[in-house]
Amino acid sequence: MLESMQNGEDEEVALAALYALSDRGDASARDAIITLYDQSSSRRVRSEIAGILAEDESPQALAKLKDIVLKDPDEEIRRDAVSAMGERRDSADFLRQIAGSSRDREAQEAALRVLAEQNDPQVIPIIKKLAAGIDPSDESQVSLAQEAVEALGEMKGPESLAALQQIFKEAKATEIREAALEGLAERKDGLSLAALRDLALNDADEAIRGRAIDLIAERKGPEPFNVLKDIYEKSKEDETRSSALDAIAELGGDKAVDFLLTIALSSVEDEIARDAVNALGDVEKADTEKLYLEIYRKAKSAEARREAVSDLIDDKKEQAIEFIRGILKEEPDPALRETAVSALGEIKTDASVAILLNAAKNDKDISVRTTAVASLGEIGTPKAREALMEILKKKNPNGAL
Repeated sequence: MLESMQNGEDEEVALAALYALSDRGDASARDAIITLYDQSSSRRVRSEIAGILAEDESPQALAKLKDIVLKDPDEEIRRDAVSAMGERRDSADFLRQIAGSSRDREAQEAALRVLAEQNDPQVIPIIKKLAAGIDPSDESQVSLAQEAVEALGEMKGPESLAALQQIFKEAKATEIREAALEGLAERKDGLSLAALRDLALNDADEAIRGRAIDLIAERKGPEPFNVLKDIYEKSKEDETRSSALDAIAELGGDKAVDFLLTIALSSVEDEIARDAVNALGDVEKADTEKLYLEIYRKAKSAEARREAVSDLIDDKKEQAIEFIRGILKEEPDPALRETAVSALGEIKTDASVAILLNAAKNDKDISVRTTAVASLGEIGTPKAREALMEILKKKNPNGAL
C-alpha cells in the first residue's frame, strides 16, 4: 500500500487497504496507519486516517490526532481532524485549547462548533471572550466571533441563554448582536421568549426591537400572543406598538381579531387606530367586510373610520357603489366623503359617474368637490368626460363648480 501511494497509483486500492487495516483494531494496524499518514501526500487518505483515529480510543491515536491538528499543512485536514475529535470522550481539554487559540482560524472554528454541539459549558466563557474582544473594523475577527455566537445559539440550558443575552447587550459589532438575537430566537422555550420580550420593550435600536417582535410572531401557540399583547400595552414607542399589532395579525385567530378590533374601535390615537385597521386586513380568514363596517360606524378615531371605508371599498369593488352613495348622503365628516369619492375613481365604472357628478356639484366641502372631479378624470370614459364638460359649463345654485 505504501509503495502504491508513493508511486501515485490507484488511490482507491490504497484506501481499501487502509479500511482493512482499521478493521483489525490492533496495535500493529494502528502503527501502520500512523506511518501511512506520515508518509502520504494524499489529502484524501490523511483525512480518512483522521476519522479512523477518532474511533480509536487509545492514547496513541489521540496523540496523533493532536499532532495532526497542530502540524498538518492542509487547513482542511486540520479542520477535519478537529471535527473527528468530537467523537472522542477524552479530547475536550485539547479542543478547548484550540477553541481559545487564534493561531489557526479553521481549527478554532471547528473546535468551537464541536464543543457547542457537545453542549460543553466550558466553551461558553471562550465564546464570550471572543465576542467581547473583537475589533469591529476587523472583518476576520467579526466573522470568527459571529461563527462562535451562532454555535452558542445551538446550545441548551440557562448558561448559554444568559451568555447570548449578555453578548447581545454588550457586543460592539452589529453582526454579533444579530447573531445573538437569532440564537435567542432559535431556542423555543419560555426563557428565550422572555428575553425577546425584554429586547422588544427596552432595546435602544428600533431595528432590533422590530426584529425581536418578528421573531416572537414566528412562534405558535397562546404564549406569543400574550407576549405581543404585553409589548403593545407597555411600550411607549409608536413604531414598536405598530409592529406588535402587525405581529399579532400574523399569529391570526379569534384572539388576534378581537384584540385588533378593540384597538381600532377604542383608540383615540389616529395612527395606532389606523394601524390596527390595517392589521385586521392581514388576519387570515377574518370577516373583514363585517369588521370594517363596525369600525366605520363605531370607531372613536376619524382616521380609523377613513381607513375602514377605504379598505371596505377596496374589498367590495363594484359592489361598494351603493355603500359610497350612502356615505356621501349621510356622513358628516368631509374627510370620509373625500375618501369615498376618491375610491370611486379607482373602481373606474360608469355606474359611479352620476354619484361623482352630484358630489362635484353639490357637496359642501371644496376638497370633496375637487376630489370628485379628479375621480371623474380617473374613470376616463366618454360618460365621465361628458360629466366633466357639464361641470365646466355651469355652476350650481350655491355658486360652486
